[in-house]
Amino acid sequence: MAPSPRSHIYRLVIVLAVLLTAFLMLKDLAMPESWDTEAWYRTNALTDLQQQQARFGGNESCRGSQCHEPKENHQTRFDELQSSVHKNLACETCHGPLADHAQGEHKIGDAHLARGKLCLRCHGNLLGREGKIAQFSSEFEMHKMMQVTEEKPCIDCHSPHAPK
Repeated sequence: MAPSPRSHIYRLVIVLAVLLTAFLMLKDLAMPESWDTEAWYRTNALTDLQQQQARFGGNESCRGSQCHEPKENHQTRFDELQSSVHKNLACETCHGPLADHAQGEHKIGDAHLARGKLCLRCHGNLLGREGKIAQFSSEFEMHKMMQVTEEKPCIDCHSPHAPK
């Protein structure tokens, strides 16, 4: 006995079969020409990425920069940072990516110091965080005395270039 053409299950199966057929026929149209079906990536992706402007420049893009007049000697700042516990951090960790500051030799924005809870990404008091990383605590004597909370930017009291 054949199913009734008025059956909602029969209609659902027909609709799903039509959608599946349409998907299988159209999927090749949405696939880029450079797609490699055997390796599951675009074969010319590396070439495309090499043509894009670099987002991060690293410390060498800042060291001795002549694109602007620094308020203070950059080399002194680099030396302070290199002799601190934060020697593995790049300038862009605090100041944001180079692409937001400069494009080629032209300045397009300030190398601002990101404020707020930037320091608390590593120094927030979290359970299970490694003990050798100093953690923020409102119970610390100096913080308690100055009524410091997590909302106050750390750089109001701590120099990010010469942290202790």
